[in-house]
Amino acid sequence: MGILTSSKRNRRPSRNSYTVSSRPSSPSGAANGKSFFAHVKTALSWTLGLGLGALLLVGLALGGLHLHRLATTSDFFAIRRIEIRGTTHFNREEVLKAANLQVGVNSLTVNIADVERGLRDNPWVAAVAVKRRLPDAFEIRIRERIPAFWMLKDGVLHYADNRGRTIAPVSVGNFLSLPTLEILPGGEELLPQMDELSRAFQAAHLPVNMASVSLFRVSAAKGFEVFIENRNLVLCIAAEDWDTNLRRLSLVLSDLARRGELKTAREVWAADGNVWVVEPQDV
Repeated sequence: MGILTSSKRNRRPSRNSYTVSSRPSSPSGAANGKSFFAHVKTALSWTLGLGLGALLLVGLALGGLHLHRLATTSDFFAIRRIEIRGTTHFNREEVLKAANLQVGVNSLTVNIADVERGLRDNPWVAAVAVKRRLPDAFEIRIRERIPAFWMLKDGVLHYADNRGRTIAPVSVGNFLSLPTLEILPGGEELLPQMDELSRAFQAAHLPVNMASVSLFRVSAAKGFEVFIENRNLVLCIAAEDWDTNLRRLSLVLSDLARRGELKTAREVWAADGNVWVVEPQDV
């Protein structure tokens, strides 16, 4: 009896048989879906954040406007005191009018730059500083221009400073007796030296009363001329190297005063390191 054995290992596939292989499904579709929803979620988050931020800013702005309106209408900030310092040539009412300030106005509504600008328009004001003292006060500090001369301008007598710059017309209500400044041809170029020269004159302790000076003349021809009324005396200082000329003039005047000869002098002129004395018989 024959034994038939079959082995799967030795079994050969038939010619027309097919093997179907299965491939795993791609996850790209699901991933794309998740990515889309993630973008939507992010966009919504940003939109919500921006919206909340905008609402917050609007709320802060409205709240700030409301607080500003309350502050600028509150009697707590009403002006009750205005302190003014440094004025000599115009009174308190004139200062307040120029500054456009008055008691009772809310101090927060006052523009300090406008106040200072209004005060600087006054010809007497050289510098001004305004400070707001909350809740109800202002401090105004003014530095005035100092008049040193009378000066004729366009037929009107004005006050002028030590540099020959006009300040304001001479008036009865604001009268000061000062020497007259006269500017002859070429004298304009010497005006920048006037301030220093005037101070040097005061410091030189000349043996004459400088309060008796009636006229100060400036010219290219003679430099600086000082007319002393009570002595009928003219002092001349050449503009070039004027400080040396002033020192020599002071020495000669002191010597003349010591010898009792100053009362006869009519003109003392210092120039180029020399000093000339003119007496009546020499005129």
